[in-house]
Amino acid sequence: MDEKFFDKLIPYKTRSKVLAIAEKPKYELKNISPDKPIIFLENPSNPENIGMVLRIGAAFGAGALIVSGRNSPFSASVLRAGAGLIYAIPTFHQEFLKSDFKDRKIIVADAEGESIKKNIILKNSIIIFGTEREGVSKNLKNIADQILKLDMQINVSSLNLATSVSAFLYSGNFE
Repeated sequence: MDEKFFDKLIPYKTRSKVLAIAEKPKYELKNISPDKPIIFLENPSNPENIGMVLRIGAAFGAGALIVSGRNSPFSASVLRAGAGLIYAIPTFHQEFLKSDFKDRKIIVADAEGESIKKNIILKNSIIIFGTEREGVSKNLKNIADQILKLDMQINVSSLNLATSVSAFLYSGNFE
């Protein structure tokens, strides 16, 4: 392939000079396993975090990843950070609609919640994570069935988004 043409296709510098063209997967929320939690990222600002959460979700057996806001889970940065796992779990780019999840328990991860260690999390839940800076919006907190927090040392106020998702899925008592 002509190097100038390649450079037009790829918006960033790459050492490998490898290009992949793939069809965007098509999934439906109604087909997501009710025995697996769904991860919802509200307006994540860093595409690399989305890719890392995709890997984490695949590793922990999440049913799906849903991302709202301007950063698409199908962008080049996300695909690179996700290490090729875009097909590992169903992935969506959409806003949160409560009607899409009427059969699932809505859980918000928030520093002001109850301890995750003292609660049982139903596998048929959707777990909502906000950004490190903003947290989860009041609108989503208001419709949550449960708000849970990670138990951290008192001098630590927050974690990186991908780290929070990983710690939450690892610490959760899922039934």
